[in-house]
Amino acid sequence: MNYENVFNNQIILDAKEIQTRKDYLCLQDKDVELLKKLKTVIQENIDTLIKAFYDHLSNFKDLTDLWLDMKSLDRLLTAQRGYLLGVFDGKYDKTYFEERLKIGRTHHKVKLPTKWYIGAYNIYRSLIIPLISEKYKDDKKLCTESIIAFEKVINLDLQLAIDSYIYNYNHSLQEKIKELKLYQDALDNTMEAIIVTDLAGNTKYVSNGFERITGYKRDEALGKNPSILKSEFTHPAFTSAMWESVVSKGWWEGELVNKKKNGEHWDCYLNITTVKDTFGVPYAFIGTLKDTTIEKRKLASVEASEAEMEKTQKELRGAYQDTVFMLAVACEATDETTGAHVKRIQRYSEALAREVGFSGRQAEQIGISSILHDVGKIYIPVSILKKPAKLSPDEWEIMKTHTIRGEQLLVNKPYFQTARQIARCHHENFDGTGYPNGISGGAIPIAAQIAKLADMYDALITKRPYKEAWPEEAAYNEILSVSGKSLNPIVVNAFRKIYDAGVFKSIRENPL
Repeated sequence: MNYENVFNNQIILDAKEIQTRKDYLCLQDKDVELLKKLKTVIQENIDTLIKAFYDHLSNFKDLTDLWLDMKSLDRLLTAQRGYLLGVFDGKYDKTYFEERLKIGRTHHKVKLPTKWYIGAYNIYRSLIIPLISEKYKDDKKLCTESIIAFEKVINLDLQLAIDSYIYNYNHSLQEKIKELKLYQDALDNTMEAIIVTDLAGNTKYVSNGFERITGYKRDEALGKNPSILKSEFTHPAFTSAMWESVVSKGWWEGELVNKKKNGEHWDCYLNITTVKDTFGVPYAFIGTLKDTTIEKRKLASVEASEAEMEKTQKELRGAYQDTVFMLAVACEATDETTGAHVKRIQRYSEALAREVGFSGRQAEQIGISSILHDVGKIYIPVSILKKPAKLSPDEWEIMKTHTIRGEQLLVNKPYFQTARQIARCHHENFDGTGYPNGISGGAIPIAAQIAKLADMYDALITKRPYKEAWPEEAAYNEILSVSGKSLNPIVVNAFRKIYDAGVFKSIRENPL
């Protein structure tokens, strides 16, 4: 079959192809005349032939499902009547050939199996040959020639229908391949990392973005479990809850800290969806991973245009006297070391903010705002603040209120937005075990996470009524040990870098 000459998803047969097909089957003019003489017999027995034909095929459920309603059956009976009479018309021209091609195309469209053709051939052969034998029972030669002519035209129909069926099947397959290629190209070129696994968790596909974000090449990820990305900050209980959601709802989305191939941690926004077949049966999972590390820094910053910064500066000047007043009141409630302590906190916080990625102005504002982290302690009794022993449970509950009271004390103006966040959230822990609200991860303002580390370090190396000062090395190791627990791993990493560079030591020795 020449498949090159096609139009509108169907084969176009030219005169040469039509004649070649007839020649292959030795369909000659005398055969045509013999077939035309048989038409009367077929017309006389048409109802019996079609009924016997469908009675046989009704034994096969995969076929009868295609004509369960009466309208479909009526159309099929009418079409079959026209087909069968057309076989004996003797007009085996272009129109006849195209009608046969249409049959194959239609059968493919309704998903009629190819075994239908062989079944139809054998049924009609078994029904019509006895009619021919009866018609020419007294002329054996004419009987044989008529049967052979019938076999030729039935084989012609069978060829045309199957060729058309195969062509349309291949055409549909090619279109589906193009469609799938488009989907794959789209997935490969997305900026996010896409990963597909089977139900057992074996990776079957990763996009180009997966390598760009995680550092793992495709052949390093295929066949592996996505847990190769898991960091030590992902608690087993978190993973368990995530997969419970996927199983019960079919999806999960949220944030976690992952690890790249080189060991670097990164903030990940993950979406997992269950892939189901047409019957609703799950057979795979698809995950979309987005690196939000830089984005979260930008969203957490107090980024503004030059005009907005000028407005902020005006608000700062207007709030300056109030700030000095509140600081003075706060200092009245603590000991003589408070002034130097808050200055160190300011400079530690500013240095950390710069290393994390904030601009100079943004880091400066975080540093200034960190001064007010404990402003709420003006409401805490001095007996509790200066108690040289461990606080009782009731005293501890009173002490914890300084976070909320500090937020309430700071006036609700744009300039104090970061200071309010720090005052309220600087005792929240990255793993969600802190106070006052027990929030975790990215829900904690980054400025508060920076101030928390600065305050924690200074508290460790400073003598307090209830403890001696820690050695610097011990404080440094303690900070690293609580990464992912009390502290944000990204902030801890920034601390490690600038501490090793001597920045914290320089600030401690000269805080002003």
